[in-house]
Amino acid sequence: SGRRKVASGDLRVNANSFFGEIGGMQLAQVDSLRQFIECCPERPAFIDTTEMGFTIRTIPNRVKTCSVKVEVVDPKSHKRLAGPLNLKLNGKTKRYSFDGEKWGRGEFWLRVRIYQGSRAVGPYLVRQIFMETPYRQKRPVSPLRVGHSPQYMVDGWIFGSSSGLRHAPDQLEVVSDGPIVEIDRPWEQGPDHQPINSFWYDKEAGQFRATYYAGPLTEDKRLWDMGVRSTITAYSTRFLCLTVSSDGVKWEKPDLGLVEYNGSKNNNILRDKSREDFLMSGEFDSFPAPVKERPLPRRYRYRFYDRKKDGPVDMDNFVFRVFLDQSMEPADQFEGGFKPKHREFWGFERRGDTFLALTRRPVLTGARGMHLIHTNERASTFPFEGEPFALAYPGGRSTATFYHRHSKTFFYYYRPDYPAYPPNGLPFYLWHRVAAVRTRAVTWTRDGIHWERRHQTVPDEHDPPGTTLYGFGFLRPAGSDLSDTDGQLYLGALLNWDFSTQQNRQHLMWSRDLIHWGKFGANRKPLLENGPIGSWNTGSSGLSSYHPITNSDGEEEWLFTFTAGNQRYMLGSGRREAAAGTLEEFKARLPYFELAPFFTSWEAFRDEINNCRVLTGLAKCKAGRLAHVEPSRSKGEFTTLPLVVEGNRLLLNGQTDPGGSIRVEVQDAEG
Repeated sequence: SGRRKVASGDLRVNANSFFGEIGGMQLAQVDSLRQFIECCPERPAFIDTTEMGFTIRTIPNRVKTCSVKVEVVDPKSHKRLAGPLNLKLNGKTKRYSFDGEKWGRGEFWLRVRIYQGSRAVGPYLVRQIFMETPYRQKRPVSPLRVGHSPQYMVDGWIFGSSSGLRHAPDQLEVVSDGPIVEIDRPWEQGPDHQPINSFWYDKEAGQFRATYYAGPLTEDKRLWDMGVRSTITAYSTRFLCLTVSSDGVKWEKPDLGLVEYNGSKNNNILRDKSREDFLMSGEFDSFPAPVKERPLPRRYRYRFYDRKKDGPVDMDNFVFRVFLDQSMEPADQFEGGFKPKHREFWGFERRGDTFLALTRRPVLTGARGMHLIHTNERASTFPFEGEPFALAYPGGRSTATFYHRHSKTFFYYYRPDYPAYPPNGLPFYLWHRVAAVRTRAVTWTRDGIHWERRHQTVPDEHDPPGTTLYGFGFLRPAGSDLSDTDGQLYLGALLNWDFSTQQNRQHLMWSRDLIHWGKFGANRKPLLENGPIGSWNTGSSGLSSYHPITNSDGEEEWLFTFTAGNQRYMLGSGRREAAAGTLEEFKARLPYFELAPFFTSWEAFRDEINNCRVLTGLAKCKAGRLAHVEPSRSKGEFTTLPLVVEGNRLLLNGQTDPGGSIRVEVQDAEG
């Protein structure tokens, strides 16, 4: 009114209002190719560099050329931080970058505006980017005390100087040409997945032994009600079984005579879980899901922690839990104003049957996006009745929790979601239901009250377009929480899911503080190569613990179990739809499968889905051969930092080509 503002408002335009759906999928989220400019940051978050690189082009069958201005702005103030960059675009992908050293940590927007001459046309194209505080690795204290632990050559940590060298990953060798356990006995039928429960070498019997789960539970409705649909046959199994091998290659299922099945005890069943009074399925992302109807424990109570009343926090009794509507305790168990909501993560100290919420707000909430206060997962260390504490859980799942007892620090590794900007987005999504690329983050606390968080790792320019980061877990000797380096180095396996081929691969990662993680760059290769499409190991995952053994040549080797699937990852999730109804009904339920770049026919897709299996394989390597340092050309040299010798020998794990050599010189403290 005149010069006086009397009202204002914000309008948020939802793209889904303009486009319809296909098979329940919102087209604006599924078909990311509706633009005519393809622009994408090289990484969702720039963790170890301040150079913010991006690629840009036109999609020539829509617009051949155009002029644009590109800039970076603060999303809150819209203040320009870099640019403008004046570009003439065509269909060829080109790379550009901005220096983000002075931006600080947080979210920023890469904005693209089209120009006709000097006139701006249309809206901005906006790409979300995140900058982390670059991690500058600390140098070890000199002289370095390595003790009796191996030093893995993933980087130059122990080098005082070096020249002519490069660090490179090694790969595991598959032991046999098939899984160690097939689904071939009547009591194993039903699930398409036989997860290994344990693996070990029995020296007295001279045998490798493995236990595995098989056969479906009949009382599993609760799992379905909780939304665990695509994994129900994998994680609600009935029988614990045994398989044995003398060489790790050929496996047998012995008759144990312990458990009756269909009137006979001639089977390899160790235990029938369906006959137990208390059943929990804790295999699914460490979240215990009830698989039998039972009353929830009534004696537990929850309230806020009071520093004056309750005294110091004992982190050895720390509990991390997500609350879900379907499994939440009755309201009268929450006291003193503590009322958790659906999909909230809280940290507690357990004192008897009382759980003290250590913060006044949840640690994380269930939501999508790269802001590190959200996660799309569900995971808990909550010890349900009859269950032990589960603080040390370094498994290779989508999430991982770990409690470092020496430093009294709790870590939670989880997956934020990042928009699937072209060319990373594919026009079909089954698992996500929205177009998103998963990354990895970590949040940690030393007292249960104060929490820190950071991006752990992201897909980058060395990954194929359309890579999402799925699982993560520690690589460690069997029976140990972490690696064999006495806390000097932690090794991990990162599971990459390639959208374009729908195959899984695991890559080596490493850390010295459980927060900042490194991985190889342009020379990156998976720990285990997959077999061809249709083979028993089309995709692989699940590498975690290894078992040191001595082979027939007297050399130490490491044996790894791994999970192998014989189908493309996306297709395995459609088994329920493929098995029910006619081919036309299958097509109607999953119409977006036809958009897959490897689609051949509906009959072939349904056959692949119906025959899918997720089994366990065995791989090996020579001890310590996960990574190495080698000459970048013909010769290289390094000098270590001064070492304190605490043993009576120094072992070098090396290998040369024919005619090659390794020379070692030992110097005293004066050089």
